[in-house]
Amino acid sequence: MAFSSTDGTNWVRRVTDSGNDFRCIIYSEGSYYAAGNNETIMQSAQADASLSITHPPGTVGVQLEILAEAGSACRVQSSGNLTQWDDLYSFTAGPESARYIDNLPGASAQRFYRVISP
Repeated sequence: MAFSSTDGTNWVRRVTDSGNDFRCIIYSEGSYYAAGNNETIMQSAQADASLSITHPPGTVGVQLEILAEAGSACRVQSSGNLTQWDDLYSFTAGPESARYIDNLPGASAQRFYRVISP
């Protein structure tokens, strides 16, 4: 069983050709891959952007690193409940990844991030 969402709030159940359970999901070269039992591997369509989150030593917040297709307009958003989203950072993607440091992740018990194109 697989689910997908275009907004991180509304999820749609997708029927797959596989009756096997998935064990891990990775992101590589613009696609997501799910691997499971009996050598099952499924690949998504190309993703518009990737987002990685780290906590660099000596910083209060977290660092977001965004890689998107060069020339595409992007917005980084955060949410405490996956329903209401606030813009944090807007940019036009270049050939290298963009970085943003969020110094307020401790303001709520949990904080979620996403990258969208307007």
